[in-house]
Amino acid sequence: MKLPVIKGAFVFIGVFAAVIGSSIPASAIPAFARKYDLTCTACHSNFPKLNDFGVRFREEGYQLPEKETKTPTQISIPISMRANIGFESNKNSYWRSNDFDSDNLVIESGGALAENIGFMFAYRPEMQDLSYSDTQSPSLELANIIFNTKYPWLSIRAGKFEPAYVAFSDRRRLSISQYLIYELRPWICGDGYYFEGNYGLAMADSQSGIELSGYLNNGTEYAAGWVDASHSGADEDLPSNFYVRFARAKSADGSQALGRKIGITGIFGRASFDDYYYYYDGARRSYNRIGADASLDYKNWNLAAQYIYGHDEGMLWYSYGHVDPRGGFVELNYSKSPKLVGFARYDWTKVPCSEVNLDESQITLGGRYYILNNLALHLEYSSLRSAYNDEYDDLSTSRANCYNFRLDLAF
Repeated sequence: MKLPVIKGAFVFIGVFAAVIGSSIPASAIPAFARKYDLTCTACHSNFPKLNDFGVRFREEGYQLPEKETKTPTQISIPISMRANIGFESNKNSYWRSNDFDSDNLVIESGGALAENIGFMFAYRPEMQDLSYSDTQSPSLELANIIFNTKYPWLSIRAGKFEPAYVAFSDRRRLSISQYLIYELRPWICGDGYYFEGNYGLAMADSQSGIELSGYLNNGTEYAAGWVDASHSGADEDLPSNFYVRFARAKSADGSQALGRKIGITGIFGRASFDDYYYYYDGARRSYNRIGADASLDYKNWNLAAQYIYGHDEGMLWYSYGHVDPRGGFVELNYSKSPKLVGFARYDWTKVPCSEVNLDESQITLGGRYYILNNLALHLEYSSLRSAYNDEYDDLSTSRANCYNFRLDLAF
């Protein structure tokens, strides 16, 4: 590791240690907690990360049957907002930026529509800075209905949602830096160049479709879905993107335990290369993703790991033969108390094309101090290294460093 990375990491850790002060009693709670008279920690181990109870609450349609008496049409609709504001500093091989950032706002609503029927809605509104430049584009992130059949082995989710093949929720990650493997989508890597594309599957994208999921008596859970897969074909094409996931708790009693779980995932679909400047024949090509994941607890520590291997027809990447993108991450979390959590993660991706190879790796170090259950002081340092190797074996590398000092709140 180069000296600037080590120096940046120590500077960050020193600043984080300096701001940790005395405990402040928690009070404010968002929509679900207000409705059921619970604290945020009932569903979240460290907001926004869900605990076991929170995962089951999500799967059962965002409702507690024993406490359901009124639907949203009979009471004020439960609305929450999540935002983070603060300062961000970026520096890479070509430019540098330092600015205050307040463009991360999401409006959410959810709950029971009727007995055993729930819903979830999340919208990211458009935001502009003083120069009227868009700093956040409008986006409907979630809009789905959950049918809880009363049988633990079957729950049905329809609409736009985060698919179960994302073993570690990208929407509820602790870090600001993204999971590289979940963000990876096909890009043009032919002709000795590479350009980011906007087609094919990126695992972090919310998807529209239908998903079946459930829990079995032996501690196994499953999910299977049929989705559009964003940018995967023309409007007239029938969606042909399917996935299945199995996971098993490692606890002795077979209970569903997030911290003691292993899982496998398979994604199988077809997408079209739709860049008219280069090539387009209307045909869709196959892509596949196979993944394995694990989450292990030891005292105050949690170790999470994900590995994804892909096998795509080369034309999706404007390349010959096949392209096998791969990568993953290893993340270590330490929670001394519900008010303090630290995290460290190493991400990597590798895309070997016929003419171009692009390898990326990222180190993330961070911590969160919860002033309230739903208000966290967030400090983070990340360093992204990109290595580009063209058809003539010319190697080009770059590094981007990012510091974040933010307040993350939900209300």
